[in-house]
Amino acid sequence: MSSKFKKLDMEKLKEKKDIKELIKALKYEDSNIRMFAAIALGEIGDERAIVPLTQSLKDEEEVQNEVLKALVKIGDPAVDTLITAVKDEKLEEGAKFALIKIGEPASRNLMFKYNNQNRDTQICYINIMGEIGDKNSVEHLIHILKDIKKCATYDREILTSTIKALGKIGDETATDIIHDLYFKFCHSQSDKYLIELFMDVIINVDRNSSDFLVQELKSNNSHVREKVADALIKMEYQMAIDPLIQALTDKNGDIFRKRAAELLCRIGEPAVIPLIHALKDEDRYLRYGAADSLGKIGDERAIKPLINALKDKDSYIRLEAAGALDKIGWKFKGGQENAYYLIAKTKWIEVSKIGKLAVAPLIQTLKYGELDLRFRAAEALGEIGDERALKPLKQTLKDEDDDVRRKVSEVLVNMARNCKTDMMFIS
Repeated sequence: MSSKFKKLDMEKLKEKKDIKELIKALKYEDSNIRMFAAIALGEIGDERAIVPLTQSLKDEEEVQNEVLKALVKIGDPAVDTLITAVKDEKLEEGAKFALIKIGEPASRNLMFKYNNQNRDTQICYINIMGEIGDKNSVEHLIHILKDIKKCATYDREILTSTIKALGKIGDETATDIIHDLYFKFCHSQSDKYLIELFMDVIINVDRNSSDFLVQELKSNNSHVREKVADALIKMEYQMAIDPLIQALTDKNGDIFRKRAAELLCRIGEPAVIPLIHALKDEDRYLRYGAADSLGKIGDERAIKPLINALKDKDSYIRLEAAGALDKIGWKFKGGQENAYYLIAKTKWIEVSKIGKLAVAPLIQTLKYGELDLRFRAAEALGEIGDERALKPLKQTLKDEDDDVRRKVSEVLVNMARNCKTDMMFIS
């Protein structure tokens, strides 16, 4: 018969649902006939075709593709045969693909059969479950990890395959066991592969992974810190920015704050607005870290907020804000802004030269500055000689420090002489 008649014959077989003849056609020498037979058997969906279709997974690629589609259409009834076929090296890849496409019924059967298999087959089952992504398999995979956690020795490939599978499924119920095993296998070790694997999976599974990762910046393990930094940079920026900014408030970790600030700088432009808001926070550590980070990022949007930060009551923050403005390339144009900047930089001779525009900034420093700053502010106010400074200077006669009180008394006497004003400033 010609090819045309052969195809007509195949159509008739399909219409009659002649399963036996269609199965025979799977071995026909003409690949087009074999392909048509596979398509027909898939559409008919008779379970008798499962085994011969599975054997046809060894066929050439075009036929194999139609065989896979047919098995997937048959679905649940084909699962057991396909699971058995996974153990055959020649059928393995095709069988795995079909099981993944069939989905939940395949995952359910894999879990049921798992314990009675050898190691290599178990790893294969775990990989398939991960690719299927059925959340019903999560409890089974968690159980595998709990067994690993209990044992003194473990199979590395079973561990990594299970972690990967849970990462692909992304169910948050696996968070605790993954964290536990991370601390067991990664926290104090230099296994870069495991560290990177756990980081990737934690991001997929843990809703609060950014908080966890930021805390891991405290790790003494350089490989952990490196992978944490990479993971945070790869995350959606907003997820990483907020916990990193909060890390700047850590009062017991200078190195931790520095690492968080470095990452904010690497994130760059998206972190600018949150950092600008942080300049107004009540926490001095956060204000300090925000000023430092903004200077390193160098975004001009931070100039005005940093100028405002020159008025901060904390001298360290004022100095950091001035340094940040330097890094951004800000050039002062005179006036009070200039005075606040120079006071922050403790350039007292230049402050005095500004004159009356420096009086208000110096009065603030007189009230809130540290001991040395109060002393120098009083001295500068004396050199300027503006009467607006009289009242705050008189109030500073009650300063807790002897040197400051003596300097203020000296300044008031000199101002009285210079102004030739009768001022009763000493009680």
